Amino acid sequence: MACTSVMAERVEQTARQQGLVLGEQHWLLLHFAVDYYKQNGRMCNLRTLIRGTGIPKGDVYRLFTGNPIALICQLTGLPKPEEC
Repeated sequence: MACTSVMAERVEQTARQQGLVLGEQHWLLLHFAVDYYKQNGRMCNLRTLIRGTGIPKGDVYRLFTGNPIALICQLTGLPKPEEC
């Protein structure tokens, strides 16, 4: 599991504050982002997130409206990429 229980609790709390109810696909994207950061020392871009998870771009935007990468960074505490 990519997120520790403490991190998962913080993510859940932040998501609730934003009106998000996290489902299975949310967690798949969040875990991928955390794992990618741990392996590469930087946040992935949207294309890498889509290819790495197999979740279609439209679904990613439905799950994390607006700027998915910025929202994932906000939820996980990961630094936003420069292009964000």
